[in-house]
Amino acid sequence: GGKGTAIDALRQKKPAKVYIMLGVNELGWGSSSIFQQEYGALVDAVRDAVPEAVIYVQSILPVTKAHSDAHSYQNKAKVDEFNGLIREMCTQKGVNYLKVEDAVMTSDGYLNPELAAEDGVHLNAAGCRAWLQYLREQELADYAALEASTETASVAQRIEHYLRKNYAEHITNQTLGSVFGYVPSY
Repeated sequence: GGKGTAIDALRQKKPAKVYIMLGVNELGWGSSSIFQQEYGALVDAVRDAVPEAVIYVQSILPVTKAHSDAHSYQNKAKVDEFNGLIREMCTQKGVNYLKVEDAVMTSDGYLNPELAAEDGVHLNAAGCRAWLQYLREQELADYAALEASTETASVAQRIEHYLRKNYAEHITNQTLGSVFGYVPSY
């Protein structure tokens, strides 16, 4: 209950992980350097609010080719430019950069029209599922890296515990195999 900022909510909830994404609307900033500075200030504020949290910054999603061709600032060139600035800022700040556009873009770098809403900017339901799947695979990859450095309970038991705790939906053996290099047996 009550009103407050996102930073206030982070201080109160103290999450272990924070995912940040600014979207296509931010492409209209007059100065790309100010965009990068302000994004960095947001990351600093999150870090100050929850210093133990792992911070993930997601790339700006692409737009469809038709939308890109029809707009002066919501276009592929601006998305690419701003994603480069975000990636650079993540490196400077020591936070994780997630190239989420890989989940929804075509080989030529545009939003796949089959995953796009009619506006050519936002994701449709299938696009949202692809984005979520990408995030889950990144999460599993991070967990696998942690597992490789831990020598306590068996890997299979920890994976099972993790999946039961974090996912209500079915995770396929294919996903586990691609992330961990094998399918653990329970």
